Amino acid sequence: MTAPETPASKEPRPEGLSFPARSDPLAVSRLFRGRRDPVVFLESILGEPYREYRVLWERSGRGELSLKFPLHVDYELRSVCNYRCPMCLFGDPAFTREGALAGTELSLELVKDLVSFGVERGQKALGFGGLWEPLLHPDTPAVVRFARERGILDLMLSTNGSVLNRKLSRELADSGLTRLSVSLDAVTEETYRKMRPGGTLKAAEDGIEAFLAARRETGSALPLLRLSFLVTKFNEHELRPFLERWRDLCDFFSVQRYGCYRDKGREPLFPSETREADPFFLCPQPFQRLLVRHNGDVLPCCDLSALDFPVGNVRRSSLAEIWEGEKMKGFRAASRDPGAAPGVCRRCREKYRKPPEKN
Repeated sequence: MTAPETPASKEPRPEGLSFPARSDPLAVSRLFRGRRDPVVFLESILGEPYREYRVLWERSGRGELSLKFPLHVDYELRSVCNYRCPMCLFGDPAFTREGALAGTELSLELVKDLVSFGVERGQKALGFGGLWEPLLHPDTPAVVRFARERGILDLMLSTNGSVLNRKLSRELADSGLTRLSVSLDAVTEETYRKMRPGGTLKAAEDGIEAFLAARRETGSALPLLRLSFLVTKFNEHELRPFLERWRDLCDFFSVQRYGCYRDKGREPLFPSETREADPFFLCPQPFQRLLVRHNGDVLPCCDLSALDFPVGNVRRSSLAEIWEGEKMKGFRAASRDPGAAPGVCRRCREKYRKPPEKN
């Protein structure tokens, strides 16, 4: 997502990380160059079709045009993860104890049908979003390969990196994946275990090294490697060494700053300097993308606040019908008006507000 530049003073700027950060409207995620600017580089490889897609992405995100079908669709094939991170619902014992994850998944056949349907209507990008670890599912590389063969331009996968190895990395590189994102968040084992319970920093770093070796073997610059760092009170002191550690190896970084986590009375997780959201910004997601969950429910954005606001289900309606249905039309219309924003949007914005000062 491309948005206004942010001042250089907001994040550490080690030498070699020089281009102004790309950021989303909430300034939650800012992209810093490691070895290259991802959008510029992908355009140099994928050519005019990619450039045209990015123009549509930016214009639709600003509300300047109405799309007949989303440019990007995320898929959650199955809700499963081997980590219990504190910023995720998997880290909430009540969520996992209640068995909310069991029993349903999107079959490879259904996803292939959905991808084919989307390509025929102008879909350009596909990701693996939602609540899960994509590399635990054996069909993930097959979905990527099928989507690439059908004509999807930009294929993105986010992982904790724990099961990456050279064989799997080679499969991903050969499949046509354009971007691989690994959430790392630390440079020491102690900090990593606080951020990513259930895993080890060594396993994740070994996975990254295996991926880089496999990519070299293919002779391809793709998929691009993004490393993500979510700033919290546990790891904020490790951000600068993290950037220094990986800047010559990864293609770009995502430095993320979420809001104060206050659900279910849990202790705030994020630093007190987290910025307050602009209440008048236009969220681009309802104008660009949809997320299909493992049970077929379709969400209007990728935020956890939308879990209780499905706008349809792919087992009952097509994605085109859902995209142009009354729920999505109402959602988009309301999101343009801060005073009438849907509850899911208000909850999302509230998460990014600074916590109140203690007396």
